[in-house]
Amino acid sequence: MKTVLGVSLILSLAFITRKRKTVSKVTFHSDVRIGIIAVDSGTIFIGDPCYTATDDASHRIKTWSEWCDNSKWGEKPFDVNEPAGSGAGLSLPTMYGDGSYPVYAEVRNGRIAKVMISFDWDDEEVDE
Repeated sequence: MKTVLGVSLILSLAFITRKRKTVSKVTFHSDVRIGIIAVDSGTIFIGDPCYTATDDASHRIKTWSEWCDNSKWGEKPFDVNEPAGSGAGLSLPTMYGDGSYPVYAEVRNGRIAKVMISFDWDDEEVDE
């Protein structure tokens, strides 16, 4: 699998619902597994791709070396950093480095309201 800057995020459209509840006419689906994220850099990047992922992006980083040079490890709590610039996205280290990690969402009225990525392999086994 090719990755952009060592990070790939592939979410499937097939939802597996574990439980469902209704509160004030809003339907919640909690613990919905929406996919798996493959990590080959020990980190993931969360951000809007229009800022970083295309040749005309305002915060484009062209090489992995440049990405690493811009990653200021240890300056923020939990080694979170912003290699593409303030507000352009967050780079987060995983608990165990490289691997495949499950991605879950809280869905409200058919739209994703929250996302959780479990970096703890003790939480569950991941099928690729």
